[in-house]
Amino acid sequence: MATRTVTGTVLESDGTPWVGGAIIFELEEPTFNASNTFPSYSVSATTNSLGAFSVTLEAGLDQRYRCTLPDNSSFNFALPSGAGAVSIEGLRALDAAPETETSALQTLIDAHNSLATAHGLSTNISAALAGAASPTALNPFATMADVAGGGSSVYGSMYANNVTQAVEILLADTMYEIAGGFSAGACSGMTFQNSKELLVLTAGKYLINWQISFEIDSSNGIAGAVLINGSEALQTSAIRYVMSGDPDSVSGTGILTLAMNDLISLGLASLNSACNVVMRYANLTLLRLGA
Repeated sequence: MATRTVTGTVLESDGTPWVGGAIIFELEEPTFNASNTFPSYSVSATTNSLGAFSVTLEAGLDQRYRCTLPDNSSFNFALPSGAGAVSIEGLRALDAAPETETSALQTLIDAHNSLATAHGLSTNISAALAGAASPTALNPFATMADVAGGGSSVYGSMYANNVTQAVEILLADTMYEIAGGFSAGACSGMTFQNSKELLVLTAGKYLINWQISFEIDSSNGIAGAVLINGSEALQTSAIRYVMSGDPDSVSGTGILTLAMNDLISLGLASLNSACNVVMRYANLTLLRLGA
C-alpha cells in the first residue's frame, strides 16, 4: 500500500487554535488498484492544543477524498503519490490550480498575440515558448513565457479600505505588526487569515508590493515594512517623515524568498519616539516568480 501523511492546522474564527476538533476523511466513491480494494471508509483525526492534526491516508487513488472540518464544512481533494508529508492547505491549493493556471497562461497568450500583431511579428506562441530560455530580438516575448512557466498563477493580496486600525508604537526603532483591519483580496495558492496576514502555501521567490496610508499624533519619522513571521524583511523597508495630524503614506517593494507556511503581514515603526498611528488604507500584493 502507498500511503502518505496529511497534516494541517485548524483555527477558530478569532485566530486561536481549534482544540479537540474532529477532522474526518472519506473517499468520495469506492475504488481499487492492482493490489487492493478500497470501500468508502472514513478516517478521523483530532486537533491538538495547537490546532494541528496528522493522519495517514492511501495515496495515488483515482478517487478524491472528502474532508469534513469541526464546523461541519467540507471540501474535496486528491492525494497524489509521493514521498514525505503534505499539508491539507497545499492539497486544497493544488486541487484548485489547473483552472487558474490555464487562465493565467491564456492571458499571456492573448498578450503575446496582441503585441506580435501590433509589431508585425509572428503570433506563434509555441515558438516563443520553445525559445523562452534564450530570449533574442527575434523572440521578444520569451520573458513572458518564462513567467508562465515560473508559477505566476500563485498570488495573494489583502487590503484595508477606510478603516481606523490603531497601531500603538511604544519604542522607537521597533517594528510593530498591524494586528487587524484587513480584508481578503484576490488569492490563488495562498490563504488570507486573521484579518492581518497571508499564509504562503508554495515556497519560492515572490515579488512583493505594499502601501500604507496613516495618520499620526506627533511629528515623526515613520517606517513601514513587510514582516515574515513577525520579523522585518529589511529589503522591503521604506521611511516617511510626517507632521502631526497630517495624513500620509509609505510604500515599498522587493523580491523575497519565502518558505511554505510563512506568514506575511505589514508593520510600522517610529524613528524618533513613541507615538500612536492610525492606519486608514493599505494594500499588500504577492506574486510568485518561480522556485
